[in-house]
Amino acid sequence: MVDPTDPLELAYRDLQIRFPVTEIGRDETMILIQIGESDVSVMGVAVNDPGLPSYDVLYPAVVPKRKDNNGLEAAHLNRVHIEGLRWIAGQLLEHGGVRSEFPG
Repeated sequence: MVDPTDPLELAYRDLQIRFPVTEIGRDETMILIQIGESDVSVMGVAVNDPGLPSYDVLYPAVVPKRKDNNGLEAAHLNRVHIEGLRWIAGQLLEHGGVRSEFPG
């Protein structure tokens, strides 16, 4: 049974309200979420600090001028707040990968 107060579950529910998401895997520490229809638009989310909460996120990043692997490579960010998760999910939905760092 999933705990509805768990920060990981709260993050998933937040993204589910805003984006077409599919949970494709989960364990005690991480959830894998596909954003939209593309099978490469997948982010892994783990809790970094449950008190804030903040998250560690794995996602595909677009690398300009890269010919192999569809121009994508794995990227990782620590201490991402829910707004950052939303931004990453939006990038994945729109571009299939994150095109740049967070806007300043």
